[in-house]
Amino acid sequence: MTTKAIVDTYAEKLDRALLDSRTLQKFLSRRPGIYALYSGKSLYYVGMATNLWTRLNQHGKDRHRSSWNRFSVYSSPPLINVRGLEALLHHVSPDVPGIRQRGKLVRALDLNHLLDQASHRADARALLRRDVSARGRELPARLRKRILRSGGILVGQTRKRRIGALLLQDGRVLLNGTYFSSMTEAAQWVCPYKVNGRDFWKYEHRPGVWRPVYGRRSRASR
Repeated sequence: MTTKAIVDTYAEKLDRALLDSRTLQKFLSRRPGIYALYSGKSLYYVGMATNLWTRLNQHGKDRHRSSWNRFSVYSSPPLINVRGLEALLHHVSPDVPGIRQRGKLVRALDLNHLLDQASHRADARALLRRDVSARGRELPARLRKRILRSGGILVGQTRKRRIGALLLQDGRVLLNGTYFSSMTEAAQWVCPYKVNGRDFWKYEHRPGVWRPVYGRRSRASR
């Protein structure tokens, strides 16, 4: 299987005067991709365009016109998610002065709050001693161990956003700093509609492959 390149044509740190080059115009017209504007050696702006040539010329006339004198361009082949690449660049370069509105990493799971929640695992064990009735009984022990071996991360998708949670050793779910006695209770807390936790949550069966908990449970319970 051949991996498709993200970039098929590029040029870096070109002088702004080269926008008059017919060779460059020939390659960049009607091509989508990512571009970067520089003020001297300093990165000033990063953006995406469906037509790189047109967008660069627009920046020669808009509010950015006096803030850059060099540029880089990275043209992408068709079907590459250029907008997603732009959002990624905005996230890894938050201090770039020319960017006012940063893109969103659509359908991506934010692990920051999950990592914060991981520090609460010890607290969860202590709570178990005081709150035995809150122990989760929704998952068979065998299935719970499988999910925990994969990191214990659960991912659910509502109509508007992707949500992450942690499955704890006792079967409870830790979501946004709150302990839930079951996956269903946690799912109903974030969903405006009635939902079964075994249908809502998925776990990472292997790197990059998320499997519904329900499917796993049906096999384990046979």
